[in-house]
Amino acid sequence: MRKLYLILLISFLSFIVNAQPNNNGKLDRIDEYVTRIEVPFTMPDGIRLMTDVYLPIVRDCMLVHVDDTLLGAPVKGDIVFIEKGTQLIIYDTVNGQKLDDTSRYQLPVLLTRTPYNKFDTAKGNNGPYDAGGFMCILGYAYAVQDMRGRYASEGAYFPMYSDSWNKNAYHNDFDHINDITPLSSPQNSNKHEDGYWTIKYITDSLRISKNISPILDGKLLCNGSVGMFGASALGNTQLQAAAAHRINPSKPGLKGLIPIVATNEHSDYTAFPNGTFRERIVTGWLKGQIIDLDEAEDILPLVDNDPQNSLHTPADFGLPNRFT
Repeated sequence: MRKLYLILLISFLSFIVNAQPNNNGKLDRIDEYVTRIEVPFTMPDGIRLMTDVYLPIVRDCMLVHVDDTLLGAPVKGDIVFIEKGTQLIIYDTVNGQKLDDTSRYQLPVLLTRTPYNKFDTAKGNNGPYDAGGFMCILGYAYAVQDMRGRYASEGAYFPMYSDSWNKNAYHNDFDHINDITPLSSPQNSNKHEDGYWTIKYITDSLRISKNISPILDGKLLCNGSVGMFGASALGNTQLQAAAAHRINPSKPGLKGLIPIVATNEHSDYTAFPNGTFRERIVTGWLKGQIIDLDEAEDILPLVDNDPQNSLHTPADFGLPNRFT
């Protein structure tokens, strides 16, 4: 059962009409309701997938200034209702079982994996952390991750290939046409299961430092429940992660998906519906993926000479800088 400060319900709406600078003693912006930390999720082959984790921990306080008389005596000063750094949502019970003082602060985690830039995915009209803010207010921690080879994450990008399951079981004698690593290499894309291992990292390794949460100091953030959310490419990654390994609902791990306009059958439904090749959604989408990074000059390295730790541009494929 969730517990939420009642006064928060009133103040939460104020960000819509009243955006003020941070640290003014008013929780008047949605990004003040969450604390964002960037965490490198390390895959079995050593590649780090950069992930923004949003926690329902306020970055401002809520105070009321008092200047009045009480019982004939002057009363003047600030009364703090919610201190900066307070976790707004805790769970006192799970499945009817009462939790101890530490476990109450562990949270279910919603995960989004994106090829479109994790910061842009969480960004909205009212502030830089809209998605993270809303997810946290609903009672979750929210994690949004750049896929392998995209934006802040390391590795070579293999669209719709690195997010699924180990392919060696059914074609261990050939690999992805663009993969230059040998089949025996742990970094070969046949072995990539990034969605599955991301969920494992959340349940087994994602710990919170005491400067973020003194109560969880070094403890796991996740209470054992992970859900996924997103549309289109962000929905496809959910289905691929869920299909990588059989899910045991009695153990910590993936508990639910919300894939929107997504599929796990790309041959018949994405590429060749009714036997007709969808050039715009296949070739056009892949071109767009390269253009995204080509235009993001602020994050691209000047020298791109490591095929397993790089952000790829058209130049890596011998192509001109812009598609026509």
